[in-house]
Amino acid sequence: MSTPPNSLRLPVALLTYVGWTLVTLFGMRWASDGSKKPLVETLTHGLSWNLVMAVGVLAFVTLAMRWRDLKFVAPRPASSLLILWFPALYLLAFALLPAFFGLPPAATMLFIALNTALVGLSEEWMFRGVLFQGLRSRLAMWPAILLTSLLFGAVHILNVIVTGHLGEAIVQAVAAFMSGMLLIALLIRTGSIWVPIVYHALWDLGTFV
Repeated sequence: MSTPPNSLRLPVALLTYVGWTLVTLFGMRWASDGSKKPLVETLTHGLSWNLVMAVGVLAFVTLAMRWRDLKFVAPRPASSLLILWFPALYLLAFALLPAFFGLPPAATMLFIALNTALVGLSEEWMFRGVLFQGLRSRLAMWPAILLTSLLFGAVHILNVIVTGHLGEAIVQAVAAFMSGMLLIALLIRTGSIWVPIVYHALWDLGTFV
């Protein structure tokens, strides 16, 4: 089968972004009782099926478009992982906090771990994978980096649909833009999307725990 033309790369990536967003946000409402609730509650009281559906959308589009450049490879070189020494300090701080506040119940911990792993996979696949590579097909490196991070931040404003708190959603959006810059740096410096996926999942795990 022939490879889809490069001219389709960005339009398909943007359409995927819209579809992924709709599935992630409205799937969350569909899978719950439809009421607005804090994000922490949506991740600690069962498997977030909207995240499963979002990953399914990304897998379908990636396979259908035969995108093989999303960096689902090992870090190259392995020494590039040394860049993690400073970001890892944040994860260490998160790991130490339960020593003071205690851990949630085992069942809650299980759901947090499963759901934050899905968040890390889904969001990194969408933004540092599909969207970033789509933008790179038309833009230079820095414009693609900034636009990817801006769109990553912007989508978090839509959390107001779930929580009902606009101020909280804006704060999350600003924080997401800044963390998005870190995550895309990890992708570029290590050459592997697995690094930001794992870091993102561990960051969220520490935050919710």
